[in-house]
Formats: sequence, structure tokens, C-alpha cells
Amino acid sequence: MKTFYLAAARALNGGISLLIVFVLSNYFTPAEYGRFGLIHSAYVAVSTFCFFWLGAYLFRFSDVSQTRASLSQLVLVSLLIMLSAVFALTFFGFTQTPGDGVIIALGAMALGGFSAVQEFLAGRQFYRQYFLTSGIRFALVVALVFLTLMYLRDPMVVMSIVIFALAVPAVIMFALHGAGASSGALVSMGRVDAPQIVSVLRYSAPFVAISLTNAVINMADRVVIGRALDLKSVGLYVGAQDLTMQIVGASASVLLLRTAAPSMQAFDAHGLSRATARAFIRRMVLAGGALLVVIGLCLALAPQTYLLLLAPEAQQAAGSFYILLTLGSGVFFLTTLIFHTVLMIEKRTHIMAAASLIVLFGNIAGNLALVPDYGLAGAAAALLLSSALGLIYSAFMTRKFWWAVFAKSVSGEE
Repeated sequence: MKTFYLAAARALNGGISLLIVFVLSNYFTPAEYGRFGLIHSAYVAVSTFCFFWLGAYLFRFSDVSQTRASLSQLVLVSLLIMLSAVFALTFFGFTQTPGDGVIIALGAMALGGFSAVQEFLAGRQFYRQYFLTSGIRFALVVALVFLTLMYLRDPMVVMSIVIFALAVPAVIMFALHGAGASSGALVSMGRVDAPQIVSVLRYSAPFVAISLTNAVINMADRVVIGRALDLKSVGLYVGAQDLTMQIVGASASVLLLRTAAPSMQAFDAHGLSRATARAFIRRMVLAGGALLVVIGLCLALAPQTYLLLLAPEAQQAAGSFYILLTLGSGVFFLTTLIFHTVLMIEKRTHIMAAASLIVLFGNIAGNLALVPDYGLAGAAAALLLSSALGLIYSAFMTRKFWWAVFAKSVSGEE
């Protein structure tokens, strides 16, 4: 049931993305969709940078009675950093109006709270409540977006609905499971435990780097496309990108649930034995093969399936780059599934962070170099090339583990 609830919750989260892509692509102009995509990517990146550490920590350490004061202090610091980031985006002209800055701030806080609550619930194995938060969010988005299309044809209203739907279930679950512990932290807010704070951040930093890579990759290509081309081009690109990343990413997440946790538990309990080595290889072959099948289906059937959610003009534009985009997404998530699982088993999360940064900087450089000359296809090619760099680096850094696993699997010794 654990896998069912987690997979169902992620399917609902992905369903929201499919709905939003369909609505924005078909009921608004590409330029309006482009503006929506830029603001959405901005608040996701800001939220990841400022608040994702909290979810990563709560997932691993569900009992936070000893660190709740430090966590509260870090949340306040994160809020200040978030406000500074939003001010900088507004000051340097990223947003068109001050209202866009307000939306970015609200979206960053809502997404951060929602992610932290879900990770906290998953860490405590409250899988039904985890699923319920996604269910409430999905129901709110569907109902309110339907009303918006009837009475308020404004993409920023849709953005506000998405943010509101993040905040409501987060507040409900926080009231049920976390309000008491947080109120007790107020008594100790005056004391700063610096070593404890450093320990919290040190644990969370690699996972923040990995998630921040995903967020900034989405933001970087949209910014470069907007600057080098126009907002209309951003709108034509974002729909196909969101759909592809959601489908391939959701598949990789489900497969990761079935491979990473069992493999980590097996290696922690039994070490590198013949049985664990063979079981690990079998899991990786099945998971990697399944993801390759998903990628192949996307390459073969995208124009006849999910790309039909886009408006006709966006479908036509996607024809020039969806193959590169699908391959880039596939390589990116295949690296996470196969090689980052090994790094988690070896507890070398700093290597995961380094691989993510390689992908991030490679993607930014690729967009700057390719988009001005090759347009939307250049952005998709930048994702493919940077993801390939991350795969090569991750494969190189895990080569000794793989040699040891293969050697043990064919040996006669346990």
C-alpha cells in the first residue's frame, strides 16, 4: 500500500500539471503562457533554494523534538533570503509588475510548505495523509480552474489558484501534525545552537543542490528564450517541456521508489554479498529497462498522445524539438535512477550534488550558446548535452562500485 499511496499522490500532482498545460495552451495566448511559465519557474526555483532543505531534513529525521528551535530559526532566515531574492528579481526587471513579485513570494512559501509537509508525512510513514494532501490540492485546482475559465480569463488568476491549492492542504496537515511541536519551539527561539544548525544544513545541502538543478534548468531555458527570442516562444516551448518532464520524471520517481529504498536497506543489512549484488543488478536492469520503454513510447507516440493537449500552434512548434527534449529528459532521469541510487547506497551525496551542478552550469552555458542561433531546438539540445555530461560524470564516479557488484555477482562466494 505504501507504493500505491505514493504513486497515486504523484500521479495526482502530475495530473495537475497536465491540466494546467492544457488550459494555458488552449485558452490563453502563447505570450500569456510564456509569462506564466517564467513566473512559475521563478517561484519554484526560489522555493527550492530557500525551503527545500526543510523537506529533505524532515523526511530523514521525523523526530525533530531536539532540533525544532533551530528549525524555526532557519525558517525565519529562509524567509528573509526569499524576500531578498524576490526583491532582486523585481529590481533587475525579471518581473513585469510588482504584483508578479508578490505572486513569486506567495508561490515560494506555499510550495515550500506543501513540500515540507509531504516529506514530513512520508518520513513518518503517514502515507494516507500524504495521498490526502495531493487529493485536496487536485480537487481545489480542478474546481477553481473550471470557475476561472467561466468568469475570469486571466493566467495570473490561474497562477493564484495553483498557489492557493498548495497552501490549503499544507496548512491543514500542519495544524493536525506540527502545530504543537512548533509552538513549543517559541520558548527556545532566543538561543542559537550553531553546531545544530550547521548539521541540519550540511545534511540537506546535497539534496537541495539536486532539486535546485531541476528548478533552475527550467528557469534558465525560459529566461534565455525570452531574452533571445520573445515571450511567445517561451509559451510555445514550456508546454512540451512540462509535459515531457512530468511524464518521464513521474515514471522515474515510481521506479526509484521500487529500487532505491530496497537496495539501500539490503546493502545496509547484508553488505556486498552475492545475493545483494545479484538482487541489485536485477532491480537496476528492470527499472532501467522500464524507463527506456517509457522514453521510447514518448519518442514514438508523443505527437499522437500527450502533445495533443497543446494548442495547434504549440504542437507544430514542438515537432522541431520534442525528440531532443525527450532524449534530454530521459538521460537526466536515467542518471538519477541508475547512478544516483548507487551514490545514495554509498552515502556519497556530495557527488550527487556535484553531478547536479555540472548539469546546471552545462545547461545554462548550452542555452546561452545555442538558443540565439537554433531557437527552441537549441534549448532542447542544451538539456540533452548537459544531461549527458551529468551521466558521464556519475558513471565515472560510481565505476568502482559497479565493478565490485558485477564481480561479486559472478563469484562463488557469499
